[in-house]
Amino acid sequence: MLHRLILLFALVSVLSPMHAQLSEASHARSIFGSGVLGVQAGLGISNLKYQIDGAAVYPVPDPVYYPYFGLFFNIPITDVVAFRPEIGVAFKGSSNTWSGPAPSSSGYDQLHSTEELKITSLDIPLYLDLTLTKGLHFVCGPRISYIMAATLKEKHILGSTNPYISVSHYYKAKTNFVKEMNRLEAGINVGGYYEFAFGMSLNVGYGIGMNDIMKSDNLELKTRMTSIGLGYRF
Repeated sequence: MLHRLILLFALVSVLSPMHAQLSEASHARSIFGSGVLGVQAGLGISNLKYQIDGAAVYPVPDPVYYPYFGLFFNIPITDVVAFRPEIGVAFKGSSNTWSGPAPSSSGYDQLHSTEELKITSLDIPLYLDLTLTKGLHFVCGPRISYIMAATLKEKHILGSTNPYISVSHYYKAKTNFVKEMNRLEAGINVGGYYEFAFGMSLNVGYGIGMNDIMKSDNLELKTRMTSIGLGYRF
């Protein structure tokens, strides 16, 4: 119940500026003519920080590359400070690959495995937007995320150096992993963007999750994501 109330508060923080702007539409052209609303999309480079029983997991998981997209609102406070709430969908996760001896019961002596965890989340960053120079901005602020879906993909290949045994045995699986997770995540995002005179912007950012997103007592996961993309303010 608590996580739903927090998510509702974050949604209100994002949508209230839009509602206020729409209420003033009778005195101005529209939200699209005011320069408040924008869209953005790009590529996220994501990884997960793993810990088992408090100890870091090695080797470090490989990053994965997923798209992100969403809306932003830019509400000026002063000439150089603005409130910039955003709402969007981001895909996060990581990939693990390892090779080693196969279980003796399998009848093979080599095992090569790949696991990829893909998380789909609704992200709501609440940024303080600082204008550094004309067109160049720095942003930072808290983020609330709600995990909408999570899928664990596994691929295992068993092999043998024994010529009398079949060369390989292939196994793969796809598991709905969201029930194993705490759906609400709090994080901190920092970044910047350069906005051109015609409304297009080049955006970069980095976000870290502050809380463990796993329900497990001994496995801890925290998100990390670097992003680069384009935005357009109407």
